[in-house]
Amino acid sequence: MTSKSITVTEALKRLEKGGNMEGVTIDFENIKVKALDAFKLGKVGIEVPDEVIEYDDADIAYDPDFDDYEWERTDIDPIEDLKENWYVRPVFFVSNCAEAIKFYQSIGFYEKWKFEEAGKIVAAQLNLNGIELILNENESKAGKGRLFISLAKGEVKEYLSSIKNNKVDVEDIFWGMPTKAIRDIDGNDILLYDDELTTNK
Repeated sequence: MTSKSITVTEALKRLEKGGNMEGVTIDFENIKVKALDAFKLGKVGIEVPDEVIEYDDADIAYDPDFDDYEWERTDIDPIEDLKENWYVRPVFFVSNCAEAIKFYQSIGFYEKWKFEEAGKIVAAQLNLNGIELILNENESKAGKGRLFISLAKGEVKEYLSSIKNNKVDVEDIFWGMPTKAIRDIDGNDILLYDDELTTNK
């Protein structure tokens, strides 16, 4: 069946009279179509190219039905298809990876893995009670990291007591709340907090 080409004006008149658009095509070259007309054509399956649609504020009329519409909220999670939690590990830059490993072992961490280049440790992972901290040797970036650890009430005191014989300096600071701070040999901070610290203030 051969399609018949008509103008936009002819198509709109046909729609006003209740006619159908079967077997009809519209030539959109070198013309502009008002947004309202494009909407009418779209409702009957005629797709109007975006570049020919002409928008005019005067075409936007108040619709009382819009105010009476009962809107239903739909919460959409853009990553709902990701079934598992993301695996996140912080990275501290250090000036000497081997020495940094010794420090973190002194505060209870244990070495999970290490990576060497030319016989020198340049990266390693240290773990402690669910914390997985990666150390990466980079002298120009060393000492700018900060790790905040929130524990159950009483656990900060318990943890610090377990490492008190290792001559580790612990500082009392206020970081929005009373916090215990341990600074590594490069200046990276480990901040510890639990509710007991606030209670004792």
